[in-house]
Amino acid sequence: MSSTIASTDTDERDEWFPHVPLQGARDIRLVRILPKANDLDGFELKLSTTHLDDPIPYVALSYTWEAAELDPKTGDFAPTLKFEVRCHGGYIKVTENLLDFLQRARQTADISETYYWIDQISINQADPVERARQVAMMGSIYKAAGNVHIWLGKNNPSPQFLWVYNSFIPLILRLDGELRDRGISLGSNSWDCSTPELVQGLGASVCKEWRENYEAFFWFFYIRRWFLRAWILQEVTLKDPSQIRVSCGDEEFSWEVFESFTRFVERSSWHHSLPFLYVTWAEKLVGPMVPLLNLLKGRRYIDMQVRGGSELQNWKANFIWDIGPQDERQIWYSIFLHFLRTTRFMSAKDPRDHIYSLLGMLAEFLPTGMECPFTPDYEAPTVNVFKDVATHILKNTPSLYLLSTVSFGLCNGEIVIPGGRAGWPSWVPDFSDETAFAPSLSTTVYMVSNGKQYYNASKIDTIEYQPPTVHDEVLTVYGAQIGTVGKCNDRRRVVSGSENLPFLCFILDLCVRGEAQYLSSSQTWIEAVWRTMMVDCIPANWDTQPSALFRSWLFEHIVCAIKFKGREHGVKSYLESKATVVGLLRRISNDPYLSSALPTWEEVEQKTSGYVDQDHVEKHPFELLACESFLTGRWYLTTGGYLGSGPASITEGDEIWLLKGGKMPMILRKAADNQHRLVGESYLHGAMYGESMTDELVSRMGPVEII
Repeated sequence: MSSTIASTDTDERDEWFPHVPLQGARDIRLVRILPKANDLDGFELKLSTTHLDDPIPYVALSYTWEAAELDPKTGDFAPTLKFEVRCHGGYIKVTENLLDFLQRARQTADISETYYWIDQISINQADPVERARQVAMMGSIYKAAGNVHIWLGKNNPSPQFLWVYNSFIPLILRLDGELRDRGISLGSNSWDCSTPELVQGLGASVCKEWRENYEAFFWFFYIRRWFLRAWILQEVTLKDPSQIRVSCGDEEFSWEVFESFTRFVERSSWHHSLPFLYVTWAEKLVGPMVPLLNLLKGRRYIDMQVRGGSELQNWKANFIWDIGPQDERQIWYSIFLHFLRTTRFMSAKDPRDHIYSLLGMLAEFLPTGMECPFTPDYEAPTVNVFKDVATHILKNTPSLYLLSTVSFGLCNGEIVIPGGRAGWPSWVPDFSDETAFAPSLSTTVYMVSNGKQYYNASKIDTIEYQPPTVHDEVLTVYGAQIGTVGKCNDRRRVVSGSENLPFLCFILDLCVRGEAQYLSSSQTWIEAVWRTMMVDCIPANWDTQPSALFRSWLFEHIVCAIKFKGREHGVKSYLESKATVVGLLRRISNDPYLSSALPTWEEVEQKTSGYVDQDHVEKHPFELLACESFLTGRWYLTTGGYLGSGPASITEGDEIWLLKGGKMPMILRKAADNQHRLVGESYLHGAMYGESMTDELVSRMGPVEII
């Protein structure tokens, strides 16, 4: 079949609306950029249509509608401005970042012969029906493109980034290849290039420059907003890397180089040891390789699906352990849920696009004879879209894993109350919650321990699963209550400073119980505390005593909390909290056992009188071991004496439940008519491996309605 293209010329055209309705179900519009010297912008656009199954060769543009860059200090970005450009006899409005691209592209030789697919122009954004149809085809559109052009904005990267890309990456990739040929593998401790083989192979000056520039290199991927777009997963994973071009200002980059370096970082385990980046506007530590690793894994999954074989089966086996699917249809829904949770931190202007942006890639995994059950619908309310997805997943996966993706935390410093949104059922996850970086704790523990440790609070492998039912807004599951939240720490933990004093008071008050055993276990309360911070998960390759790290970490936090008074911490509350901490430290000093396991007042007093490096705290090894729920959540004691941690919205009186099909304890909050609202999953020390699943508790398990 020959390539065909149809003109969209028409005698009558609305000056402000150049789109002519698409005639065929598989038609798409293409754009040409025609230089025009006498036009204000120096170009005009020409629209044409072509059939996706036999298109004229075109380039698919991948970019961000809004500002290309974030402010690294505030997380803010410039307001989205729209500009009118001449388009096919009329005018169309485009955002500033796209205008920057069009103006840069018009200077390219033979640009008038290049056809682009650019969603902002190629789709009639004012027509929700057309928009939905085209969005459903976007995976195919990027897959059928001759090339994908990634536009990262008009500003050039920093000199530090360019040095790493142009100088360090070629050197380290070459050296890694040579070392592997000799049977030498670089380990995670080599990330700073201080090991003998790297100093000798790269040169001391290159190693030194890497240590000075690596942070600026990785920050590039967080500041450039393209890398955090939800849509990019399907826009780049469906194309061969050699067919992807990257532009940033005047610079051109190879996507193959980015992928090669990411594979090297993963292969050498540098991603486990590279210091976290502290995102000041989110008060969050993030892994420097998260954006690139996410894209690399997406492509790897697509490649495995194409190749088939044992690697694909091993990957699917992870879902069978994690979520429990038994057939190919259930595995597809489990893969969908996997991508929903791992891309949740990415951004989309329309929250529904957190669903729709995955459909093109997920189509690659559909079993034979199965059609995608979801169709883009921009006229449906977001809550309806999310509820529909949640219901499908609950009905098509034999576990309650989906409920572990529900988390009500903090928004602008305020606790978000479950069910606080009008018409939003508490059991429906907000798939657009970009603050939710972490997967379920059960998955985290399984991955960090290399599959040697896993939670099974409800003994899902031995207790018969009862599928949940959904009626209107009510989800009915089956379980029993095992506890009630009593005392909570009254303030969430921050990175460092006096705002941490209330939390440190809570921790120290538990630790000074000394040699007393934690409930019926053989552990002391001090051990129970540091194990709860780590959610009882010690990495498989970790060779340092966590108890010693905990003592050191606690010491540094107490010093910083006393030394540095935060701006938001009132004088009175600061002095009261400080007095409580000092009193507890003096008590520790007078107890031989406590002083061997915990910092004393004399140590803290001596340190606070000298120089203190506040930034050092966030890089402490124990900080990297501590779990996300500890870093951003809330600690509590049950009325029965159990220690737990969970969402920041936990409050006194909330109930802890074990549900059939759930690996984690769940926090529920009483509502009217014996119904409950879901608060989120919880770590409960001493109940994570089925210890509470007695015959008596199993006999009490019955239906519970969650609204």
